[in-house]
Amino acid sequence: MIEEKKNYGFIAPEIDYEKDYVLGGFRSAPEEVLQENGQWDTFIPIPEIQHNPVFDSYNCTGYGTLNALEILMLRKFGKTINFSERYTGINAGTYPPGNSPQKVIESIRTEAGLIEEFYLSFFNNDKMTLDEYYSPRPMKDELLRKGKRFLEEYELKHEWVFWPTEKDKPAKLKEALKSSPLGVSVMAWRKDGEFYVKNEGEQDNHWTTLFGYEDKKYWKIYDSYEDTIKFLAWDYDFGYAKRYFIRKFIPTQSWFGGFIRYFQEIIK
Repeated sequence: MIEEKKNYGFIAPEIDYEKDYVLGGFRSAPEEVLQENGQWDTFIPIPEIQHNPVFDSYNCTGYGTLNALEILMLRKFGKTINFSERYTGINAGTYPPGNSPQKVIESIRTEAGLIEEFYLSFFNNDKMTLDEYYSPRPMKDELLRKGKRFLEEYELKHEWVFWPTEKDKPAKLKEALKSSPLGVSVMAWRKDGEFYVKNEGEQDNHWTTLFGYEDKKYWKIYDSYEDTIKFLAWDYDFGYAKRYFIRKFIPTQSWFGGFIRYFQEIIK
């Protein structure tokens, strides 16, 4: 019998096979090799935990996604930045029991953008309640304006690394890690010796960040719970994985710049 595990905030997404981007498919995000060896250890952000003594935010899809984007921002632009997971969770409609990572990244990409942690913080706040965490709802206009400035400066894309039925997931993960750290779904947490494992038939209940591997030995996870660095067995069966892509918009006059970006998308 499979032991029922606590949900940490991951709601399995529904993949749209006609619209969603998938690595190596007809519809895919731009390819950009940044770390040929697939290792992102040098760019890990400061640890942030998704709960305090009062409550669990169930916002793992926010933490896992933003950790990946912060790593990518530092690697590509040399910019150390701590984004607000509260802001992202509120705008994406996150609340217990959690959210889909697809809904979270699309909320960032198309509507709300990102703001820095100090504008809407949770860091080391031991007395905040769950409802305080998910407020203000609706988001204040002044914060939304700050978030949308990010979208005026940066273009953000994302894609699934494999279909859920993929047979050779390790090869796809290793290839995707050359371009970005990955958001991945896991079953949290069971440890067997020095590595975390997942039994056959267990359902994923958590979204976190994959930032590297030791080939044929283990995968490296950066997590939003205690022991933020975790090592997962090489045969770990990740249910879902997502790659991210970000670039700065070319500063051009408004209508002409929009036309150029539209034309570039058609060419791709």
